[in-house]
Amino acid sequence: MIRDGYSTSWNENFVMNGCAFDFNLDIRSGIAEIEKDRWVSCAKHALYGGMHFEKTKPQQIKTKKETNIILQSWLRLCSIEFGWIDEFNQIITQYVMQIILLIARYFKQLRVIEYTSPLNCANLSLDGKKIVSTSFDQTIRIWDVISGKLLQTLQGDYYDINYAQFSPDGSMVVFCTDNNEISLWDLKSGQEIRQFEGHTYCVKTVQFSSDGHTILSSSFDKTIRLWNINTGKQNRLDGHFDWVYDAQFSSDGNYMASASDDKLIAIWNIESGQVMMVLNGHLGGVLRATFAPNDSFVASCSRDKTIRIWYLLSKKETQKLEGHTDIVTAIKFTPDGQMIVSSSADKTIRLWNVKTGQEVQRLEGHSDVVTCVDVSPDGNTIVSCSKDKTIRIWEL
Repeated sequence: MIRDGYSTSWNENFVMNGCAFDFNLDIRSGIAEIEKDRWVSCAKHALYGGMHFEKTKPQQIKTKKETNIILQSWLRLCSIEFGWIDEFNQIITQYVMQIILLIARYFKQLRVIEYTSPLNCANLSLDGKKIVSTSFDQTIRIWDVISGKLLQTLQGDYYDINYAQFSPDGSMVVFCTDNNEISLWDLKSGQEIRQFEGHTYCVKTVQFSSDGHTILSSSFDKTIRLWNINTGKQNRLDGHFDWVYDAQFSSDGNYMASASDDKLIAIWNIESGQVMMVLNGHLGGVLRATFAPNDSFVASCSRDKTIRIWYLLSKKETQKLEGHTDIVTAIKFTPDGQMIVSSSADKTIRLWNVKTGQEVQRLEGHSDVVTCVDVSPDGNTIVSCSKDKTIRIWEL
């Protein structure tokens, strides 16, 4: 159930020994209800058979600890009725863990930062304390997450700034534009350090390597480039047949994932500069591709309104996440790798369970296309921005 912008209930149905069971949890009210109408017939065949099991009233749950206590008590009661049934216990334990995960990640809107121009990007610093934003007004702005106050404005003669990111140590910002430009700025001095020239069409994304020595860029000139920030030297990578919307490092820095309007995701070996594998399945241009924290999976999002998760060892799609009603513009894994946060032209941000593929929460508030989303390193903050000229901060 989706209510007031949030996914508020969890429902699972399962069958054991020919009997159907329903488990329902309302996250907003904290009411858990287990449907036991059909248990009596099962009880006749149980190890301790014949005991009558009355259907109980829904129980009010106030904390995560209470949720666990109630469900463990229920499990013990089941054991008295049916005997110890390992298969049944395993099924319930699986759902209990999913429920606890849902409760633990219930985000609410904390703050709205009003802006004067549609926003293209809003990314967090690695310490989670600052936001860098880009827009069509030729500025890059730095914001304080806690207060929402503007800390710094970087301004130059730039055309439509698409994307920006902090360096790992937070001392620099790199950004890219529709005018083929990549620019590196020092935040302490507020001055440009270097421009990187080589792309022949608009540059869509830029990313620092984890050591801060290399910048990775993607462009509508169909190329990906690696730049040495000290020398400006570039390494050009060709392989896609259409616009490249995104390129992202793996967490260990040895690989790269790229997303293109040719509907493909390519996985590259950074050292050799060669494509290791191509992931094919999207029905529209792929706008983002990002590694899971363990680097074993890649998630992608597309104009086809889906998010797909790929297991790199098998080169196969393991999940297709469906629910957005328009283009999915951006995706991020949570730091523990258990959730994906997505943004869309349907004006929503959604949280997805990676294992089950289910949407577990929906964040609403933007009134236009949500262009970008980011997650803090501790997983407790989500930042989104939109063409509605706002940055929104969501917290647990």
